[in-house]
This record gives sequence, C-alpha cells and structure tokens, in this order.
Amino acid sequence: MAVGLLDGTDALHLYRHDAESLFYIIVILATHYEIQAPKEGEDGEVRMRRGKPPFERWSDQPLYEVLASFKHTLLLKPGHLDLSPTFGDFRGWLLKLRKSIRRGFQAKERLLFCTDWSSLQPLEDLVIRYGY
Repeated sequence: MAVGLLDGTDALHLYRHDAESLFYIIVILATHYEIQAPKEGEDGEVRMRRGKPPFERWSDQPLYEVLASFKHTLLLKPGHLDLSPTFGDFRGWLLKLRKSIRRGFQAKERLLFCTDWSSLQPLEDLVIRYGY
C-alpha cells in the first residue's frame, strides 16, 4: 500500500498509489525469492532466499503509520537494494522507479511549505495540476 494512504496524508486513492504499490511488490519479490530455471526433465522452482529477508518487518507491522515510515525511509534514503541474483536485471528499473517516486514526494513536500509560488519548478507545477 502507498505511503500516503498508510499515513493518511492522501485522502483519495490516485493512480500513483497503484504504481507505488507495484514498486513495493516487486521489491519484496526481488529481495525475498530466488527462481531456479527448469532443467531438462525437471520443473523449475521458486524458493525463499536464505537468511533474514530484507523488509521482513513490513509483513508483521500492525500500525499503518509505522509501516508508512518504513516505506518512506526506503524511498527517501537512497541505498542498496539487496536483490537476489535472479532479479538482478530489475535493479536499474527499480532504482529509476524509486527515484521517480522520491521526486514526487519531494515536490509534494516543497509545495506544502511554499511561500513563493513563482519559484515552482515544472515537476511541482505538475503536482499542483494533477494532484501527486
């Protein structure tokens, strides 16, 4: 679920919440699982990675506000995504998607505290027009 819906800062469900939620789903899949391709005469398999999976605390968090804080940290503090080797090709795409979501959050935060509307950048203008 998107941060704005978890922490209550967004009152309505918007298209961007779906994109953000898809990002989290792919991050969980890419960090928690490995896929073994089928060998001749055998089936492939999907298995959990060994060790403590990243973002494990997300699944047992009873408070939406705390879960929102965990996800907000993932988005705003750039860091390494510990993807399983199977999902290594997703790294560039996931980092670009995280950066896009982060830019939207930052533009939204700048708008909340804006005192000089003439200084808005194009991204902030889009936020105003289309409700990031």
